[in-house]
Amino acid sequence: MDKLINIDGSELTINYPSSWNEMTVKEYILLNEILEKQTNTLLLITEYLEALNGGMSLRRMKNSDFQDIIKSMTFIKTELPKDNQITKVTIDGQDYNLIDFKELTVAESIDLSFLMEQGDPIKNLGKFFCIVLRKPLEEWNTKLWERESMFLNIPVSSIIYAFNFFLHIKKK
Repeated sequence: MDKLINIDGSELTINYPSSWNEMTVKEYILLNEILEKQTNTLLLITEYLEALNGGMSLRRMKNSDFQDIIKSMTFIKTELPKDNQITKVTIDGQDYNLIDFKELTVAESIDLSFLMEQGDPIKNLGKFFCIVLRKPLEEWNTKLWERESMFLNIPVSSIIYAFNFFLHIKKK
């Protein structure tokens, strides 16, 4: 969502998600990083908006504009939807299917395990999706890591089923 605001006499357009459907995986990772450091809701949203908008300071924004944005962003206080069992995502006309987790190979298991052990697994979501979302009949190989940026730019809600699986693993 875009909002035109006025800061010190200059009109600026800021961008922010207003639902899980609008939030990309990359934006979710950023939100998670800020959540780890910040417990104050107003400061959390301010820091998140500033990060989403190239580090631009928004602290001199009118409170009325800020309150409008907060109302649009209340979804971040809710859990990600858990009932959406989408098993494929289409990006630029290409289908990427969620692999059957019961059929993981040893190589896939090792790579997933490695990602889980590297600090906060949420930071590795793009790599995680490189492993578990593939073109039909495509086998896992490390060249697929090149797709990470593509997976970072899709909505979190479009791959929620795999996402929830990953979060479930993280909590164990």
